[in-house]
Amino acid sequence: MSEPAQVALTFDAEHPDRSWCPPGAAERILDILAGAGIRATFFVQGRWAEAYPATARRIADEGHLVGNHSHHHARSPLFSDRGLREDVDAARDAIVRATGRDQDAMRHLKRAVALFAGIGEQGTMEPEVWKLVEW
Repeated sequence: MSEPAQVALTFDAEHPDRSWCPPGAAERILDILAGAGIRATFFVQGRWAEAYPATARRIADEGHLVGNHSHHHARSPLFSDRGLREDVDAARDAIVRATGRDQDAMRHLKRAVALFAGIGEQGTMEPEVWKLVEW
């Protein structure tokens, strides 16, 4: 007999100033997932975690994976290398404050994948701790 099919669900928790991220959407998604007994991965912006700490905490408490999706989600070419590191660090700190745990993965803009390959040498993050996810 063959293995059952599996699907990985991921959601980006972005600040609601973006028209496609209306307030309450994350809560509705969490309700649906809870009702179906499904776990997903939520890539959380730091500023979203600051604006909605209870929802960020709920994501972690309900057993979903939590990923870092930068703090501001600015276009990475606009950042210096240092600025990009600081943005990701700020997101990590905000997500930890809101959820009480570190992130399981990171999804960022394309330039971050190359930049973070050497970040451990700079003392900010150890690369083996971060799974860089590029879609």
